[in-house]
Amino acid sequence: MISNQTLKEVLIEWPGDVSDMIEDEVNQDVLYQGRYLDMLGKYVSWNDLVEVFSFPRARFDKIAVEKLPDNPIVKSDYSALLANMEFLDVLNRRATTCMITNQETEMLIEKVNEIIQMIDRELK
Repeated sequence: MISNQTLKEVLIEWPGDVSDMIEDEVNQDVLYQGRYLDMLGKYVSWNDLVEVFSFPRARFDKIAVEKLPDNPIVKSDYSALLANMEFLDVLNRRATTCMITNQETEMLIEKVNEIIQMIDRELK
């Protein structure tokens, strides 16, 4: 039903483009959920993380995470964390993968807008 060959091609490519981006997002999340959080947990107390990230989320604004009572034995050691070369490498990899996935997302948004424009032109 679609006569525009270019439109056909971009529509055929679209699921693969989205799949590639999702794969990169999943890999980035695996890095974050794995080594990054494991290493962070060795140097930063949970209470400090809760304090930093306790703000309403758009979807879950009624959920509140409370700090546990402070424990003098469990203290964050940010200096040791930032002196850990393995952590800095993981942090750098995480930042790089975030930049890549953000750029891929922007490219997909541009591409889908072009697809919409092509469809609109075909329908007129």
